[in-house]
Amino acid sequence: MLVVMLSSVHSYFVVKLEQPEHVFVPHAAMLTLAAKCRNIEEQFPMQSNIDYQFSNNDPEDKFKNLANFYSVTGGNPLLTGKVLYYEYAKNPTNIGGIFTASSNNEIIGALGTIGFFFIKNNVIIKAALLERLLVNFRFWGKEIFPTLESLVFEKMTVNNEVKFICGLTPKTNPFTIIGYERYDALSTLVLDDIDKFIFKPSGEINIEFGYSDNIQKLICKISQENPTDYFIFYNQEIANWIADDNPFIFRKFISFYKADIFVGYAIIRKNKLGDINIDDIMLSDPTDMNIILPTLISFVKKMEAKKIKLFCFNSDNMYLKNLTTYFLESGFQQESFLSPIVTKTVPNFVLNQRDMVITGSLSPPYWAS
Repeated sequence: MLVVMLSSVHSYFVVKLEQPEHVFVPHAAMLTLAAKCRNIEEQFPMQSNIDYQFSNNDPEDKFKNLANFYSVTGGNPLLTGKVLYYEYAKNPTNIGGIFTASSNNEIIGALGTIGFFFIKNNVIIKAALLERLLVNFRFWGKEIFPTLESLVFEKMTVNNEVKFICGLTPKTNPFTIIGYERYDALSTLVLDDIDKFIFKPSGEINIEFGYSDNIQKLICKISQENPTDYFIFYNQEIANWIADDNPFIFRKFISFYKADIFVGYAIIRKNKLGDINIDDIMLSDPTDMNIILPTLISFVKKMEAKKIKLFCFNSDNMYLKNLTTYFLESGFQQESFLSPIVTKTVPNFVLNQRDMVITGSLSPPYWAS
């Protein structure tokens, strides 16, 4: 049997002629084979000219084409133009956006970034989260991802003064090859069935919905008390964007008060299954968790949720270790988070990943998809 392998943009197609290998293939058969090869090349043409563009403040209509790319190529119809527009054009940090690769006016690859702020010893540090990497399989091996990443890194670090870029991904090899450091210490805390645990709120804690200046003050206070740690920082605009005014999901800031004194906050998110994710929780005194957690769980039960998950956190970080002790003592189970974090810094910026107070609030604002 004669087998011809035709390479077209790193996809391989096999054309078989049903004849023994020792039989001479007549000229007519070779012409037929050549015609089949030409048809394959017409369906999957080799492309050499690839255009790269950056989008962030574009009109909503432009993001519809990008959404179509994610739907057709990535199988994600929930990632609509409205979601992408909200994510990139409405981002109040003025950091981030998305680079696309196009060939013949067709989007063939994309890599996005979400801007956010860390605070270390009361100094604000700009950072960016990589997300939404997708390349059409026809163009694998064309160095599209390294090119997109290089453009993103330059744009973020030079134009936006970002100190480091990070991403959460189970597939870390493409990133480590181009200089990212892999960090595997992320974990998840899960309470599988609320009804199995009976918590009696003490009545000492009251809750309020919505972001307030108390939250920002608390973050600054804790940052001073833990000067080597990197905490995720929110102001009013960011809080509205990721949570309180988010039109796509239920995600809210909750403030905790003990005797009318502000003692901490949490960010909760209701997922597609109706379960609750605690995307962030921070207390001025971690020992207050033993009265705050029953209050929080009692509130979640009223939302008819059956499962609670502390989405992800850095289990190496001492501040988070102290905080999560109370979750473990209350019946939560600790599980490994399937997506390690990868980080890349600008030259001369030293980032100890153990010092990152990573929580679920590192996630983008939508999670509608």
